[in-house]
Amino acid sequence: MFHSFGSKERLLFLVHKHIMEKYMVPILEKAEQEPDPEQRLRTFIHDYIGVVARDQNTTQMLMHEAKRLLPEHYREIFLIWRRILSVFSGAIEGMKNEGKVPQTLNTSFAAFAAIGMCIWTPNWFDKSRPESKGELVDTFIKIFMAGISADSAPSEIRYHLF
Repeated sequence: MFHSFGSKERLLFLVHKHIMEKYMVPILEKAEQEPDPEQRLRTFIHDYIGVVARDQNTTQMLMHEAKRLLPEHYREIFLIWRRILSVFSGAIEGMKNEGKVPQTLNTSFAAFAAIGMCIWTPNWFDKSRPESKGELVDTFIKIFMAGISADSAPSEIRYHLF
């Protein structure tokens, strides 16, 4: 195996790259082609959660093993994650421009929250539960869309991290 790949790290990189190209890039390309920002968010969350719910081991590997890559390999994978961030932040910014999202919403924080919500799913979702993948997707979309569309927190309240 080492003769073919040169190192465990190179093998890990090639597996990582294959998974990203097989699962994430098609989802990204589909979402990037959606002109309506709200539908772009819904589409990406739907398809991403579909992958996560179907293949938890793959997404766990993507979450945790990228840290083991050499910087040049990590950079290549990181660029795909940046595209994911761009899909979320661009769609949220588009919804702001349409008046569907409060102007006070921090686009970056909201985009990272969406990614975190989606990427954490493999840690708790059990495919054997009676709830369907469709119900999981619908719940995530409802929670996220309602959360970014609402401006329910009074502006005078400030939250402090300790």
